[in-house]
Amino acid sequence: MSEYFYSPHTFEHIETNTPAEWMGRTTQEPPMYDAEHQSAFFLGGNWSVVDSTEQPTPVPQSVSRFQARAALHLAGLLDQVEVLMVDPSTPTLARLAWSDAQEFKRSSPTIASMAQALGLGDADVDALFVSTATIDA
Repeated sequence: MSEYFYSPHTFEHIETNTPAEWMGRTTQEPPMYDAEHQSAFFLGGNWSVVDSTEQPTPVPQSVSRFQARAALHLAGLLDQVEVLMVDPSTPTLARLAWSDAQEFKRSSPTIASMAQALGLGDADVDALFVSTATIDA
């Protein structure tokens, strides 16, 4: 199975036959693109091709507790999440994470379960993480 590489900082595709240990890896093949005028980025588990003049905003892989709560408030979702977190049917680990975690990771099961309960898709969660990273206390 072939591996394809990208920068874990910018998520940009790296064409190489000798990958470094620090590089991100995926078995998902990047689409064809004109490297002179375009770039491919591995964002949210999928490749995106953009013109070299437009660079996508990378999805932060973690945000602080305050940033997460503030972004949910601004998106009108905080009350719904608070209701979920007092519901006994919500998994205990998710409730513990909500009450005790100092940061939330994009790849965490808690984020995935909250997104599913709120009816949010991957692109919605990515957009929420991008906006969350802009919030300062």
